[in-house]
Amino acid sequence: MEEDRKLLVGIDLGKEVTQMHCFDFTSYEPVPIGRKVQGERVYEIPTALAVNPERGEWYWVDEEYAKRDGVICLHYLLADVMREEIITVGRYSVESYQVLKRFIVKVLSLLKEYYPAEMIRKLVITVSKKEDRLTGYLIRICEEIGIPKNGMVVQNYRQSYMYYAISQPKELWNNNVGLFELNQNTLIYTQINIDRKTIPYIIGAASRDISDGIDWEGLERDGDSHISYAFINAANTALHKQLVTTVYVTGKGFEKSWANHALQECLCRNLAKVGITDIEEAGEANGSTDVGNVSHVCPTIHPSWNIMAPGEVYSTHTVEFREATLRQPAKDALMVNVCAMAMAGKEILDDPELLAEIKREFAEAVAND
Repeated sequence: MEEDRKLLVGIDLGKEVTQMHCFDFTSYEPVPIGRKVQGERVYEIPTALAVNPERGEWYWVDEEYAKRDGVICLHYLLADVMREEIITVGRYSVESYQVLKRFIVKVLSLLKEYYPAEMIRKLVITVSKKEDRLTGYLIRICEEIGIPKNGMVVQNYRQSYMYYAISQPKELWNNNVGLFELNQNTLIYTQINIDRKTIPYIIGAASRDISDGIDWEGLERDGDSHISYAFINAANTALHKQLVTTVYVTGKGFEKSWANHALQECLCRNLAKVGITDIEEAGEANGSTDVGNVSHVCPTIHPSWNIMAPGEVYSTHTVEFREATLRQPAKDALMVNVCAMAMAGKEILDDPELLAEIKREFAEAVAND
């Protein structure tokens, strides 16, 4: 039986929505696990359930069954579970543990469509805060459904961020790493600090609320231009005199288009801190025309970077340039930039709205060509 335990599964158990991924050993990437809603695959699962007390049946809260008379909807499932041992709605009462167990089992059952014959080897559940009741419930649930005690972990968002950042290529955490979280009227900055004086390294994370300097009413009134300005100022303050290699952002506040320019400024400033100061705007290409031909068929970018050590200047298509590509500076530059392009590609694949915007810009460019 143990040989069937192959699945590495991660669940982000959020207050409003829950998401699940499973590691794919073929692509070596996490695969989002979703459910079909009206014929379309949806990857954000509302953290809510509906129950028919008379029949004892449980449904997803957005199912048609949930709209029938007599069905009770638990829209704030996680908050209710963390607050009370017994959830009461009208005359109906149920143990909060049983509600959470129903939800976790329904979420995990989605794996059967993707991996019908395989079992979970490791389950990591990430929550905003590791409250005692919630953590105890999750451990108990996993034991009852057959996941071994050493096969599950409950972690908070900060731990998840640390694991994710440090599992990236080392070039992305040569120095410290920052994370901005922008949600409703709240901007939190968390920085991972790495002490390299010890073996193994000691890694810690510290968070602080940098919301005070932002005029939230002004953001509502003035829109994107104001929030871009406000974020840049707050980011400048948070990153002042900090040596940060990589900055991540998360939260609904970053979903709008204003973030592109603001993050570009923030990134360029931090690249300068680590010695990368020669950053050029996109310009007219003067190289081969093959990529130019491709750009008339599909959205295309043509990034380039320096591979030579300081003081080296060689023309392309020469023996000297060929030899330069074999030396360590070229390999280091290649690694950093390939990682950046791969991450950009993954972001586009994971973000349908971003992909749609890229296609829209391409269509406009072709129409005006």
